Amino acid sequence: MYKRQTELSQSRLTTVPVLDPQYCFIKPFVAHTERNFYENGEVFSDRPAGLRFIDGESRGIAGTSGELWKIHRKFAMTTLRNFGMGKTCMESTIKSEIGCLLETIKMERGQPIDLADTIHISIANIICAVAFSKRFEDGDGEFLGLWKNIEDLLKRKGVTVGLRSKFLEFLPIDIFGIKHFQSIFKQTNDYLREVYEEHVQTFDGDRIRDYTDAFIQEQKSAELNGVVSDFTVPQALGELTDLFQAGTETTATTLRWALLYMLKYPETQDKIRAEIDEFIGSGNAPSLKDRSIMHYTEAFISETLRFACIVPMAAPHCATRDFKLGDLLIPKASIVVPNLESVLSDPEIWENPDQFSPERFLDENGRCIQRDELIPFSLGPRVCLGQSLARMELFLFLTILVQQFIFTRPDDEKDTPLDIVGVRGIVHIPTPYRLCAKHRL
Repeated sequence: MYKRQTELSQSRLTTVPVLDPQYCFIKPFVAHTERNFYENGEVFSDRPAGLRFIDGESRGIAGTSGELWKIHRKFAMTTLRNFGMGKTCMESTIKSEIGCLLETIKMERGQPIDLADTIHISIANIICAVAFSKRFEDGDGEFLGLWKNIEDLLKRKGVTVGLRSKFLEFLPIDIFGIKHFQSIFKQTNDYLREVYEEHVQTFDGDRIRDYTDAFIQEQKSAELNGVVSDFTVPQALGELTDLFQAGTETTATTLRWALLYMLKYPETQDKIRAEIDEFIGSGNAPSLKDRSIMHYTEAFISETLRFACIVPMAAPHCATRDFKLGDLLIPKASIVVPNLESVLSDPEIWENPDQFSPERFLDENGRCIQRDELIPFSLGPRVCLGQSLARMELFLFLTILVQQFIFTRPDDEKDTPLDIVGVRGIVHIPTPYRLCAKHRL
């Protein structure tokens, strides 16, 4: 086993001695492994059978495999597009939530504020509008209770590893936080069950309001035709959980990192503001059509996604067959975890990767460039469904915020070093911080 680990390490795979020897952590973008991992993504498209939830089932989109995953991923992509996901028609929904955020900030009149709760509610409202037509008000206790529990879970390391080891549930101590995970999952599940049951009671086939209604429509269609369907209640709750958690936490956390980097590197904020003043002006609201001319802003967003690396390790994958990665054999059913952080911080790919530099995404003419090695949303068949929406949200939130406000550190904290290390768990989360927002307009 030690020799095996050494060979893998030298070939730029990383293995660690965890409870299950099938685990290996892969750095996908190195020499000969890059094309293999990307072009043969279907080999690693399954999830490990041992990933279980509170009732022992794997469900939703993120946790399923095979034909079930393909059917529901296709349904999710089609339905989300029908409701505007990734399209410019989502712009008005996003801007509406930004408007509420602006009002919250204005009420502070430049006094120090921690925007974490407000940002999470703003982002959550966008995906919840699509998922189940729900909107939370700023300070909503129900939402904040759910979010605080979820964030506490995401700060922990090793949960997805431990989920595979059923015997851990029976130990008197909560190794890897499995029992805590199940408790949080049950709370979220119970809330979404109420949302789902309310939709069942008010369902109108002639007026499909959201993703939940579209799912119920598939259920009723199968029942009408006497067909056994995978569109079950547990599957619905799994998909709503995926949308609620993934559609909120990563984007909101990225936005928090972006504001933190503006405080740490104020020249980046000045450059974004100068670009806004030059190409948009103070009298016009930034729009998605401006993305094509806002090169530095887009570069700043790309560098934030790289530098923060919100999800250091992608969710576990499972090899569907024996596969040669270079000279090494990955046996069928091996659990493979892409090490995204190792790619996003690799000095062989990025010059001075430990430095925050949006300029690395600009060419000699100052135009923003796309780089294949920027993989914060993972890659291959399991790439994040919401990446286009996330980029839209980040652009609109940042440009409108910077157009409206100048962000600085509170006077009594300026001599204190700003923590940009954060907490690394399942998600890389910034430590709490405060800022002051001086209204410009």
